Amino acid sequence: MSSNRGRALSWMLAIAMVLTLAPTVALADGTFSGAGSGTEASPYEIATAQQLDEVRGNLSAHYILTADIDLSGFDSWQPIGVFAPESEEDPETPSTASAFSGRLDGKGHTVSGLSLAQDDGVAGGLFGCTTGAEICNLTLTAASVTGPRMVDAGCCTATGS
Repeated sequence: MSSNRGRALSWMLAIAMVLTLAPTVALADGTFSGAGSGTEASPYEIATAQQLDEVRGNLSAHYILTADIDLSGFDSWQPIGVFAPESEEDPETPSTASAFSGRLDGKGHTVSGLSLAQDDGVAGGLFGCTTGAEICNLTLTAASVTGPRMVDAGCCTATGS
């Protein structure tokens, strides 16, 4: 009977440790700069090309740039958000699960050096597909985007609020 009690106590301690460490692990991964949580009141802070690349991991969050970003050394840029139809019945409407639907405030910063050559017909640029998104106060310079169709620099010479 005491071995069952000991086993139960071990399981409870293991669960308590996991629950205690889970928030620490999520904050300690260092994905973004600062202490933002991706909400409107506390957006994720982006200061590097690698952090900008991580935006595709949470397409509905809020982000701000805290520095100019140079993508010229970033060899494998993939557009943020991709087009996938919402349903078979509505193949023209993008799915909010795969398109960028969050907010990116460039805070007056510039993203430069985007170079992307696509040969598979996929839409591309800084952003591949957006739906209900807000992209503002951002300038995109020195961009080279080529492909067979639906390519542009990513709809970003957006300034204003």
